[in-house]
Amino acid sequence: MVTDLKIRRFQDHDAAASAQLFFEAVQTGAIDTYTQEQRNAWAASIPDISDWQTRLKTQCSLMAFDEDQLLGFMTLTDQGVIDLAFVRPAAMGKGVAGELYNAILKQARIRQFTQLQTHASHMARRFFEKRNWVIIQQQTVVRNDVELTNFLMELDMTSAECPN
Repeated sequence: MVTDLKIRRFQDHDAAASAQLFFEAVQTGAIDTYTQEQRNAWAASIPDISDWQTRLKTQCSLMAFDEDQLLGFMTLTDQGVIDLAFVRPAAMGKGVAGELYNAILKQARIRQFTQLQTHASHMARRFFEKRNWVIIQQQTVVRNDVELTNFLMELDMTSAECPN
């Protein structure tokens, strides 16, 4: 477990580090669930920093840090969709995603969402299922002529555990 984890909102200067983390999470963290061809279709390179910054600024984007190192981030759209949820591969399994998730749930409650959705990868699916999310349907997404499987999932906020 990470003991000195700090969670805060996205700031413009987080764009490069979070884009790099996204790339590493896809290319390294998803190695057991997606082929190299699929990972390249998903994230062949680090996202354009300007576009990435805009994407994160238009959502409720929470960043998790241990001292000065970004360990993960999670985003919530104004429509109640958890859009991005990524953890640095070296920090996987150390509670970072759970802490980010609890912070996102608090934001969802503040916004009075009654339901949340996500399009979960194979790895994220397991994470969300442990937290009472249900699979609505398995989906096939085509990126750069390569098929990727993800799962449309929903959470009834009335059944969600209240984070500490």
